[in-house]
Amino acid sequence: MIPDFFDTRAERRAYLNELADGHGIEVSVDVMTLSQDHIGRIDPKVIDGQINVDVTGQVSRSATAQFLDPRRTLNFDSNSPDAGALYLDRMLRFTYAVIVPGVGRIECPVFTGPVSKLDRDDDLVNVECQGKEVLGMGAAWDTLTIKKGTPKVDAIRRIMQRRGGETLFDLPDFENGGPKLKETLSLGRMARPWLQARKIAKSMDRQLFYDARGRCRLRKIPENPVFIFYDAYDDRPKTSDPIAARRATLVSSPQISYTTENLKNTVHVKGGKPKGSAPTPKDKKDATTGTGGKGYNSSANEKEPLNPPLEDWFVAPPDHAFSPRRLGRDIPDPDHPNQTLRVPRHLVEVVENSKLRSKKEVNEAGRNHLKRLLREQVEISFDALPVPFLDERDMVYLDTERGGFELVLKQFSLPLSHSGVMSVGYNKPVSVRRRRIRR
Repeated sequence: MIPDFFDTRAERRAYLNELADGHGIEVSVDVMTLSQDHIGRIDPKVIDGQINVDVTGQVSRSATAQFLDPRRTLNFDSNSPDAGALYLDRMLRFTYAVIVPGVGRIECPVFTGPVSKLDRDDDLVNVECQGKEVLGMGAAWDTLTIKKGTPKVDAIRRIMQRRGGETLFDLPDFENGGPKLKETLSLGRMARPWLQARKIAKSMDRQLFYDARGRCRLRKIPENPVFIFYDAYDDRPKTSDPIAARRATLVSSPQISYTTENLKNTVHVKGGKPKGSAPTPKDKKDATTGTGGKGYNSSANEKEPLNPPLEDWFVAPPDHAFSPRRLGRDIPDPDHPNQTLRVPRHLVEVVENSKLRSKKEVNEAGRNHLKRLLREQVEISFDALPVPFLDERDMVYLDTERGGFELVLKQFSLPLSHSGVMSVGYNKPVSVRRRRIRR
């Protein structure tokens, strides 16, 4: 996430411009307990490494780092009095710092998570870490029951706190508690807390993840870009644009591919009953005429619900590459000889959410869901100058000579050295330096 302590928009822009210019970086590493209590800072400097993000895995964030330690100051013993001692019951936080002229030192956390592997090769120490999700992937062991009607946000907090041991949260405050559990939820002995919590978040159309600070965060699925990547030096970004640097940030030509696998170009949203509508009568009499069957308007002599739930359809525009019209086929028009008739190809996904109780809510949910589905059919990968504040599933915009593209960050790698570049759309393979053995 982008640092939020800028006093002015000018300072924020200066930071973004510095990322696109030649600049020095400093990566610091702090040692913490598994409860995220600070122990100390590692003295040996990071000479190589990277942060990997891949949302296709159950653990989406990982880190690899290599330290130069010729004086053997890094101890592999959690009982060591040394504040920088490492072991598998420790957690590391990597912070990416940039010196911005006129602003100062801007620090941005890029990873927080437990150590998963350690090894020493003479003067080099190699460390691997996994995101904090892994701490919630063990068995719940003690059963946990959460009653029907509990706010889902409270259910997520309770699961991750009582069965995942988490204490640091960034969860929203909903009016009246927000969406609630429709059924009592029981976690058995072998249930994995993190997977259960993410399942609840998905039912709310929200993203649950661990951010770079190590906080369990719940947010709306991003719909607006937080950064713009350019493929050439360009003066197009104006000073009023808060998400773009003034110089190019791409260092390779984007690789763009399209896929129709699991393609959907139409969304059918089924919401709840409109706000303020009268409840459906529970007895057999019609609420308006006193006659007829339960829940139907017999005065119109039609079987229509008294308070029908809201619903609407959302279709990709005709000029879109994946629209029903563009994917349709032509047949001879039976009513007009010598003419053809286009038969559209609707690939429908149904979204049911009883919490959508106004036309505005249904419209927003349908449009956003359709946009997300259409974006998933375009796969883009490229190398760029490092942008340390980006989170998984953030929306970015790619502005190239071939056109503009909205891109959801599902895979990327952030280097921890001066010479590396950021990969977007794929993870760079990790190469580990080894001491050369003379024979």
